[in-house]
Amino acid sequence: YTTGLSLKPGDRLVVIDFAAHPAAELTFDHHSTCLSFWEEGTPIPKGIFDTSIPSCPRLLATYCDFDIEEEVLAGCDRVDGAIYPNLAAALDLTDPFVAMEYCLGVDVTDVVRREVILTLAKNKLDPHSVLDQSSWRARLALVKCELEEQRQFWRDPELVWQSSGRATVIDARLAPHNASKFRFLPFEIPRVAERPYLVTVRGSKSPDLVNIGVGQNPFLSTYYEQAKTSGALIDVGALLKSLGQGGGRREVGSLTTHASELQGTLGRILEAVEGS
Repeated sequence: YTTGLSLKPGDRLVVIDFAAHPAAELTFDHHSTCLSFWEEGTPIPKGIFDTSIPSCPRLLATYCDFDIEEEVLAGCDRVDGAIYPNLAAALDLTDPFVAMEYCLGVDVTDVVRREVILTLAKNKLDPHSVLDQSSWRARLALVKCELEEQRQFWRDPELVWQSSGRATVIDARLAPHNASKFRFLPFEIPRVAERPYLVTVRGSKSPDLVNIGVGQNPFLSTYYEQAKTSGALIDVGALLKSLGQGGGRREVGSLTTHASELQGTLGRILEAVEGS
């Protein structure tokens, strides 16, 4: 990606929240697979790699002394680290940080994204400085409609392919909206809510490829505390990296594979989850 930016000698490029690049002078990351492209055995690049940090702003505030209000950091932790007390909180569009995350999922141009960044920078990262604009109020109204359409989609029982002891597999390829955008809605399904891992089959730009998302159930914290104590906790990002073109954090990740290999890949994922 970075080689396609046509940088000139002396230009400085800053990439946030992306795997370490061999040409990087300094790297900050909180993903468990942030060094996935680094050759094993070579010196780790300069920077900070702390997988205990739930969000990028928290990482920068902790290690770079960025002056960010705790309310903002807590809001970023909620949406980036999926730190929600319950499902209702994860879908609460009155929470400005939740609303901002969903609204950024609406199709917007790079110009709009740039304006969002500059607006937040000028207003101490206050999400209201963006959400109170008329165009973003309209986006939020659209998000509410899309969320309800997605909720109706998940009411089809045939979309739940299988449920094992620890995981449920669901098919989101024909969902009206991006499955990652409304990733918490499937937890309204009882068979999904009862299990610690959710495996989501998603479409890809290529008909020959399929994307598989794997994530912890963020509303079963007690299970993960016990699994961590017993040494049975899965590093989702590391698991998906070991299976091919995948990766992520300890809690969540994704993998792209050929459609013809879908069932085999799902079998390996479930085997790893059940064997933990």
